[in-house]
Amino acid sequence: MAGGHNYGKAVDVWAAGFIAYELISGHHPLWEKNDDKTTYKEKAINFKSLKYGKRFTQFSKGLIEKLCHPKPSLRYTVDQALQHPWITRNFDAVIPRNHFE
Repeated sequence: MAGGHNYGKAVDVWAAGFIAYELISGHHPLWEKNDDKTTYKEKAINFKSLKYGKRFTQFSKGLIEKLCHPKPSLRYTVDQALQHPWITRNFDAVIPRNHFE
């Protein structure tokens, strides 16, 4: 439990998105040299601050955004993530939606 919230699989999915970002880009998606806890937390909530370089395809960006959505109810499940075309490499497949889209 952190911040008064119980966490489960949704946090693991969020972390997988951050790891995918870091593997593609070579750096942490949010943390910059002059950041402090406040600026980091603000970036973690507002994903418009993610910077996607040339290494990211539209599919990889889309998957990372679904994995890292700040609201767990709008975040992909593990099963949805595993069906995403960036994972399956079936780029003609329909991109999975969550229950609220």
